[in-house]
Amino acid sequence: MHFGQLSTCLTRSTRLTLSQLNGSKSSPLYEPIIILKIWFLKTFCLKTEYAYTMQVTAPGNVYSFGVVLLEILTTRVPVDEEFGEGVDLVKWVQGAPTRGETPEQILDAKLSTVSFSWRKEMLSALKVALLCTDTTPAKRPKMKKVVEMLQEIVTESK
Repeated sequence: MHFGQLSTCLTRSTRLTLSQLNGSKSSPLYEPIIILKIWFLKTFCLKTEYAYTMQVTAPGNVYSFGVVLLEILTTRVPVDEEFGEGVDLVKWVQGAPTRGETPEQILDAKLSTVSFSWRKEMLSALKVALLCTDTTPAKRPKMKKVVEMLQEIVTESK
């Protein structure tokens, strides 16, 4: 399993070690390990290209980075029963306007109310996160552009 795959996964109380996930082709447990990997990815990971193709891609990494940004900005986990059936953090954030929520309402209130400049930075970072988690991989920015956008947020706040 690639570290990028593991880092996007919500493990909650599941405590699997890398050695348990990696398995060995010479091991009699190799086939069950493959099945475990697929189950683990589909159960605890967001629906990225990883869960379906088991291949690491640049757009998939950008998506994962966007999910991490959303986790930081909202202080919510990627998969939560509170979001509803079949709804992950990305869909929950994208559905805020439909629910009548403003972007400010989905941000972590403890952080976004520290100061106006913090809220402004968080809203700008939220825009970047939403670009990163676009449902169409080809529409996601390159990671270099993501870094530039985040650096611009920091530069503007100085």
